[in-house]
Amino acid sequence: MPPNDIDFSQRIHWAIMPVTDRYVEESGRPDRVYAARFDPNVPLFDYTQTHFAAQPSRIGMVEKAARFVTNKIVGIPNHVMDEVLTPAFIGSIDEIIEHRLQHPIVQLADHAPNQLPVATQLAGNLALAASDRLAGRTTGKILGGLIQQSHGIGTVGFRPLGIRPIPKGPGHLIGSFARWATNTHYSIPSTEQYRKLALNKEDRKRYNGAFAMNLINAMQQPVEDLPPNTGRKVHPANLYPECVINPVGTKQVQDGDRIIIPRAHWATGKLVEALGAAILPVYTAFWHNEQGKIAHGYSEVGDIVLPPAEGEGGKVVDNYLTELAAFRAKYEDREVVYADAPTEPS
Repeated sequence: MPPNDIDFSQRIHWAIMPVTDRYVEESGRPDRVYAARFDPNVPLFDYTQTHFAAQPSRIGMVEKAARFVTNKIVGIPNHVMDEVLTPAFIGSIDEIIEHRLQHPIVQLADHAPNQLPVATQLAGNLALAASDRLAGRTTGKILGGLIQQSHGIGTVGFRPLGIRPIPKGPGHLIGSFARWATNTHYSIPSTEQYRKLALNKEDRKRYNGAFAMNLINAMQQPVEDLPPNTGRKVHPANLYPECVINPVGTKQVQDGDRIIIPRAHWATGKLVEALGAAILPVYTAFWHNEQGKIAHGYSEVGDIVLPPAEGEGGKVVDNYLTELAAFRAKYEDREVVYADAPTEPS
């Protein structure tokens, strides 16, 4: 990188460290989770680059590697993936494929727990990989190809976050692990915690401009081969990619006895429109055990909505989040609403 880009990357990195430190504190595992120092020789710290290509396992362990991400980083146990999330997609396989022959798909998912969209996207890919529509190769190879067609959005504060698979052992950046399950795109969201950071307005604009351009370009390119460069197609026509988005980008708020899903920023609706993608809503609700870990839950996939017209993206997002709140209230047996948050999450 030229010296000015190193300066740009350093400014972004140090500005977002308060958010990264907060993730470390909330993990409750300082022996396993840490904030990495800036290193100009590590690509993940090049903040002129907002997208990191998926790298599913090359040694026949695609599913195991992807499940490591959803289990250890997201906190979704394998039995919840197999009994709750993946089955929800099975009845929609034909509809999903027919849409992806015509345009990309954006999967809308909840933010509870953090990084849940990575798990719901993997669940959809597991259902697709095992379906008759994509038959003809081993499930592992098909899953690897689907992961290479999958795009996920994370907040930039996760980029310096690391995890130690063995307590106090060697660390690995979470952003690198995530590539086992999806193409990762990082944005600087317009949430209160990010607005409070010492971020230069021009730096934020430059970073988010590159993020949006890279994501839109990636979503508009149908993929010829699955996986690429095999010279064989699994379908007579090309499939467009899928992207998963959490429309809110911030944590839910505990307000007395009720849970508030904070209102989405207007820019989310604009991004949904710009992607030119059909909308696949995913609804989830989870139960936790005495240790606070996810034990079981419910999940449903809604009807696919055609790509929204200009000015309609925000309505689609608001409708989804209103329905998600109602779904969670029903299965979690507590009040859950989609509304303005009275306070910033503590």
